[in-house]
Amino acid sequence: MDTIDVLIPQWLSLNEDLELESNIQPEIVELAKKNNVKIVPLIHNIQDGKWNQETVHQLLNSPEEQAKLIKKLHELIKKQGFDGINIDFENLNKNDRDLLPQFLKELDTVFHADGLSVSIAVQAANEAFD
Repeated sequence: MDTIDVLIPQWLSLNEDLELESNIQPEIVELAKKNNVKIVPLIHNIQDGKWNQETVHQLLNSPEEQAKLIKKLHELIKKQGFDGINIDFENLNKNDRDLLPQFLKELDTVFHADGLSVSIAVQAANEAFD
């Protein structure tokens, strides 16, 4: 553990109802904190083993749903004593290209107010990002 600074576990997901699901492993949390390793959980849009484009499309096209998810993520991260969030939404609709940065800006505003980090895993060679 002495060579790891930040742990990014795949513990959070956005389901098809735009609800946050979590699978936090307390033993990993305990080990990381014991070794002063920052924990920045990753939230993804995988459903049934596939990247669900429609779920993220619905989220990005609803300011209300975005606000609800941001609030839930913020509460969870603070409650667990984590250090931030990593967004890993893949297989995005190219028409949503301009909506993702606004969501990230809103998320960043809320998280940075409490000293929490926001990062994003970017899929290589995707029209939504290129």
